Amino acid sequence: MEIGEIIDGKYQILNEIGEGGMGKVYRVSQGDQFFALKVCLEDDEESIRRFKREVRLMANIKHENVISVLDTNLDIEHPYFIMPLCKFSIDTKLDKFQENQELAIDILLQVCNGINAVHLSGVIHRDIKPKNILISQDNQVKISDLGLGKFVFRDSSILTSSNIYMGTQGFIPPEFFKIGGTKNADVRSDIYQLGKTIYNVFTNSNPTLIERDILPGGLLFIIQKCISDNPNNRYQSVGELENALNNYLLAMKPEANPFNAFENLINIAKDNLKRNTYDKENVESIISLLFGFKDEPEVFFNRYNDIPSKIIEVVASNFPELCKELITIYNTTVERYFREEHIDFSEAELVANSMNKVFKLTKDLDVKIIAMRITLFASAFCNRYNAMEVFDNMIQTISDNQDAIATTEMLKDNIEWYSYISNRVPSNKLHSLIQVIQKEIEDKKAAEIEKRNEELNNW
Repeated sequence: MEIGEIIDGKYQILNEIGEGGMGKVYRVSQGDQFFALKVCLEDDEESIRRFKREVRLMANIKHENVISVLDTNLDIEHPYFIMPLCKFSIDTKLDKFQENQELAIDILLQVCNGINAVHLSGVIHRDIKPKNILISQDNQVKISDLGLGKFVFRDSSILTSSNIYMGTQGFIPPEFFKIGGTKNADVRSDIYQLGKTIYNVFTNSNPTLIERDILPGGLLFIIQKCISDNPNNRYQSVGELENALNNYLLAMKPEANPFNAFENLINIAKDNLKRNTYDKENVESIISLLFGFKDEPEVFFNRYNDIPSKIIEVVASNFPELCKELITIYNTTVERYFREEHIDFSEAELVANSMNKVFKLTKDLDVKIIAMRITLFASAFCNRYNAMEVFDNMIQTISDNQDAIATTEMLKDNIEWYSYISNRVPSNKLHSLIQVIQKEIEDKKAAEIEKRNEELNNW
């Protein structure tokens, strides 16, 4: 076909704008209107059948995020169909998206919306990639190129023995390489290709090998779930992927919905922990978002307990400043929660066990003292012996003079609560400075008993 040629007596070719395996896409005009014309230039029966199938699939889907079939003639030497003329495919703008993640997410959510419409129409796309994602004249996403698509129930035959390898390198799901090839495709195969597309959009890098270090933790979690080798471990629907992307967007602006954002960050942390690792940005984001709940003690307490204990250990070991801020807020907020709410007294064990981890792992004396203090309060306030045992073990480890001085100051400030449990640990198991506090409490108790006995004797 030549520039200037008029196709089917209706459409004048202006210029070539794309090329695919079976043909080309031209910008054409009809009067003062402009369109995109896709034509099959192959003359073998298989290519023509596949082209006609693409038209049939696309014509079956009416959705704002799927490219429309406006006109067609499949009975001439070079069959064609007419589509709206779009501005570009996003593969030509991959260098732009890293500068605007919110825009990238918005486009990807539209992509998901379009692919979901494809699935609801009973079709699997099988060739999702940035080149097949167009932006219309009014800036809407349009899914295009269903050349590899199939009807789920009515079009499952393989057109060629080479079909096992059909697709785009870097985007092909592992199940396509098994016997049956693209016949194995289902919704989860498109999920896999969406994951590779997300990676390509956010990194402008070839998705054949995923480089973990160049991705934010939230996106890494989403992409890795999409591209799991086992389809059962992927998102099972486009809706699930949309939720994940939307939660990631919320995590970027947590003030919009902090609960969803917090849940998303926790899921990412749990996924990282399965691989015995953590992401610094993820950990810091979790704690930062938790601070936003500090004026709601019950919410704060429950959200804190949602954090995997391994993450608390990571904070205590590797984030000293963050840990100090966290434990300081935890101390005041949890005490307020215990005093103001109708709590389950067994929650004292949650406090004690968590603070015990912090106490053992931190190198900051102030943090150790705060961890001891809130454990003391919780165990005495709730009269929970398991929690008391945790405090007993903590106080017995104090051997350094400087640590003992700080501990005795804390005990004096909380003498009411320590008096309640001070006789649990034998004095010879305690630092000499703490023994003094213990002895003062015993003497005071003895004096009170003696006074009471005198009063009784005088009756």
